[in-house]
Amino acid sequence: MKLPIVILILLLCFAGEQMMAQRVKTLEHKNFEAPKEEVVGTVTHRSAKDSTKVKKEKPLKLTKKEFKEFDSKGRMIKFDEYLTNPIGKLIKMTQKVRAWEKDSRSEEVSKYDEMGDLVSKVKTHYTLKNKKIKVESEDPLGNPGQKNTKAYEYGSNGKVSKVVMTNKDGKKIGEESWKYNGDDKEILYKRWETKGKAKLQEQKKTTYNKDGSLGKSEKTLKDFKGDSYKEVITFERNRMKEQLKYKNGEVVSEFGGGKGKYDPSKAKVLVDFGNGGGGGFGMWTNEDEFDDDGNKIKTTQTVDDVVTQITHYEYDNRDNLTKTKKVSYEDEKESSVEEEIIEYDKFNNMLRKAVYNNGTLISENTYDYTYH
Repeated sequence: MKLPIVILILLLCFAGEQMMAQRVKTLEHKNFEAPKEEVVGTVTHRSAKDSTKVKKEKPLKLTKKEFKEFDSKGRMIKFDEYLTNPIGKLIKMTQKVRAWEKDSRSEEVSKYDEMGDLVSKVKTHYTLKNKKIKVESEDPLGNPGQKNTKAYEYGSNGKVSKVVMTNKDGKKIGEESWKYNGDDKEILYKRWETKGKAKLQEQKKTTYNKDGSLGKSEKTLKDFKGDSYKEVITFERNRMKEQLKYKNGEVVSEFGGGKGKYDPSKAKVLVDFGNGGGGGFGMWTNEDEFDDDGNKIKTTQTVDDVVTQITHYEYDNRDNLTKTKKVSYEDEKESSVEEEIIEYDKFNNMLRKAVYNNGTLISENTYDYTYH
């Protein structure tokens, strides 16, 4: 049966009001961790056979705190992050403040050191389509009293074509520029910047093969101290074939073509090519079980048909995950138990998450909300 249009509108309005009532206004998140010292000790009786391990639970320590504030549209307008410094004091390390205008938005990020002193402040202005318009930066420790501004210009291809840097008096102290080919690939980058009487100059030329693949990259840099650096890279099928690095005209590093040498006393890396990795593999099988609502309630892990781990999951009547219990086995005997307990408020937002290792509380996260 179809509902009358008036009733449908009223229901939609009521649902909208309920959603608005659930919007978070502020959120304070605290993270507690067990002290780094051992939480399990050994008690020795008269006989060595009676030696047993007992739990020495210690109060968790507050290691991190976050405070977030949101506007009525659900957008974050403030973020404060506090961390524990080496002497155990909770210090504000980061603050972000966001604001929205009719045609633009801004984000100001302040960074603090371990003693709580401001070390940098950067305010970035964007269009509503996330294009940078202007960046204002301060360096209270390295350059107190100064405020530099970067203004961005864009080409017809939508990419940045120029960035002009000025100081607090409006004097031009630096510039970056980019040129692109017909395929919108960068072919020339230039940068200069002054610091007092010293000047930095940088340039990078990139050429491409007829098929559009990388051909050659040549980068030069003259730093504020007057030292000059050069890096030349040739590519084959978009992969680095040969790399040469120079300092003040002298080769300090060679790679490719059967060559491979490096002088760390002379070299300065101009471009880093990351080659991260790691990981491994194992032969195991996971078998999952689900309830009538489609929630996973059990996972059994086996290696060569031997059970190595069983994980149980529990939910509340709103299908929120409330408990995860992971039991590990060695030689078919229980070796460890890790439990995660989660609590929620009436809006299904997490209030608390606690982690237990063999019955000992090792970490806890708490969340305190206010709503619009």
